[in-house]
Amino acid sequence: MLKRIIDTLGWLGVALVFGAVVVRFRRPELVDWWRGLAIAGLVVVGLYLATQWREIAQTFSRRQARYGALTATSVLLVIALLAGINYVATRNSKRWDLTANQQFSLSDQTRRILGALEGPLRIEVYSRSSDFVTFKDRLDGYAYASPKVAVEYIDVDREPSRARENEVQSYNTVLVRYGSRTERTNGANEQELTNAIIKAVEGRTKKVYFVTGHKERDTTSSDERTGYSALSQALTRDNFTVAPLLLAQQRDVPADADVLVLAGPEGDLLDDEVTVVTRYLERGGKLFALVDPPAKEGAPGPARLQGLLARWGFTTGGDYVLDVSVNVAGQVVIREVAVAGNYPSHPMTDPLQGALSIFPQAQSITPASEGSRIPTPVLQSSENSFALEDRAAFNSGGEIKIDESKGDKRGPVIIGAALALDAPNAPAAPPPADGQEPAPPVQTRIAVFGDSDFAANGFLGVEGNSDLFLNAVNWLAGQDNLISVRPRDAADRRITMTPDRTRITVLFSVLFLPMLFIGAGIVTWWRRR
Repeated sequence: MLKRIIDTLGWLGVALVFGAVVVRFRRPELVDWWRGLAIAGLVVVGLYLATQWREIAQTFSRRQARYGALTATSVLLVIALLAGINYVATRNSKRWDLTANQQFSLSDQTRRILGALEGPLRIEVYSRSSDFVTFKDRLDGYAYASPKVAVEYIDVDREPSRARENEVQSYNTVLVRYGSRTERTNGANEQELTNAIIKAVEGRTKKVYFVTGHKERDTTSSDERTGYSALSQALTRDNFTVAPLLLAQQRDVPADADVLVLAGPEGDLLDDEVTVVTRYLERGGKLFALVDPPAKEGAPGPARLQGLLARWGFTTGGDYVLDVSVNVAGQVVIREVAVAGNYPSHPMTDPLQGALSIFPQAQSITPASEGSRIPTPVLQSSENSFALEDRAAFNSGGEIKIDESKGDKRGPVIIGAALALDAPNAPAAPPPADGQEPAPPVQTRIAVFGDSDFAANGFLGVEGNSDLFLNAVNWLAGQDNLISVRPRDAADRRITMTPDRTRITVLFSVLFLPMLFIGAGIVTWWRRR
């Protein structure tokens, strides 16, 4: 009777341990349950082994038992070695992403944002257990990039009360918590997740006003050549609000303006508008001016706008930057486009080194070389380019000769510059509280590019164009931590075949290869026969 009870005790311990394993993998959130079962099972197994110590000692005294113990010890050592390697690997993870667009690696923008976190960031995924893998592959990279990031997965079907508590209405909802702020998104791709993190970290959506009234670019237009709708969407993803501003009806630039954009005006500013913009800049405003060359040969440029920019150290060339290249046939081709691949050092362009950006119909920008307002070059064309004052020769198709005495410039030609300096008439800052440092001086920031086409819908897809514009706006707005290279879409690796090639591929795989293996088998059988 006692022996039967002891034997039952052993089986009970094994059952408790097995139950702990099942609960651990089926319901990992029930930590107390599976830990309690595991401890109880080990205690019961230990009691059983304590009652069988004589039988165990006799078993190990035999020769076969000793050999078996040696084998078991070897196996345990190998398992311990593998466990040690796994332990080290989990704490010193190394990944290799061999995809064309690095689609399984976090972008430079995401890494910079996570690296600049000042407090803990919590990401909660509300979905079905079967759908967690959709988020896990991506969010594991976020947690690996920063120890301040914690990710939790909540099964909505098993914890409906928690979903109701956080007003989760649909599956695949992600909540991003940072401090007292919470943002939510329903996307699993990096761009949407990172955008939610930006909103939670920044706490306020900054506002970009696009000046209207002079035939500027339209942020609502989807026209491929002139529209700015794609750019408006990109700014929204970067946590900006985009709004038009009819400057002629304003006595002042709105107080909530973080950046004022003048995108390719065809007409000139009014005197009152110049006064409004000047007053805005002198008290610490931020201006992004995209100024195209004159549309017609010999046409005068916008004199008032040119005068406004000249007072801050920028001179527009009124010329046309052309690029010289060689086509596949070995012929020299001159294109009415400026190409930039190497950028002068500046915060807005440093992450873009090596990324190509193009500027159709651009003009040169000459920064002042003396005085208190000296802009810094940020964009320049390639060494094979030049700036041409006389466009008539290019339009006529005749031979083009560079005449520097007439104002022509050999490449590289500066087509963009930026200025940052303490605002001349900044409002007085409040005195700092006890123990705090005084606030930094308010800065006026201006960026002037000699082209507005590069940010239009038809050219924004070029590798560096979108990042360049967004980086410039973030630099102007003082968000240096968002200046980066943004996530790329996965490359389309599909193979498109003609009907003939499809037919050949099917015949080769379905008919030729099987027949080849069958024939090889018959030949081998015949030779061995």
